[in-house]
Amino acid sequence: MKEIRKSPDGVRIVHQSASDGKTKKTHADFAICSIPAPVLVNLPNDFSKDVQKAVESVKFVSAVKIALETRRRFWEDDYAVYGGISWTDHDITQIWCPAQGHHRPNGVLLGAYIWDEKPGVRYSAMTPRERLNAAIAEGEQIHPGYAEEITAGVSRAWS
Repeated sequence: MKEIRKSPDGVRIVHQSASDGKTKKTHADFAICSIPAPVLVNLPNDFSKDVQKAVESVKFVSAVKIALETRRRFWEDDYAVYGGISWTDHDITQIWCPAQGHHRPNGVLLGAYIWDEKPGVRYSAMTPRERLNAAIAEGEQIHPGYAEEITAGVSRAWS
């Protein structure tokens, strides 16, 4: 995508072809734009001032999710929790216990769902291994013995 422009009878989209790399123009009656605002803000366009202001106002935070595989479903066995969210005041923000797969021998829980800017930036700056270690340490404060239950993990920092 190179630019979005109004035309007398609709819209003109200038884009680079994926197949041959050449710049092309597509004309249409209208366009539905699903480009994320932080990308769209830098795309040449002739949006109205109000639309441009709205696009510029959208700010994304440094969201992070961390999934942890467990050797057993301790939240069911030890706490009789069969799905739900533990809200915390730690950087991990939330721990999500799955609402399906009850009584299976092991499980996967969401060990962190971070969407606040400062903790998101901190966790995003970490290596994947550091993120897992930090989330497990914070989870340990909520559920003593938590760290011993974790067998593997994966994280994603969107920033």
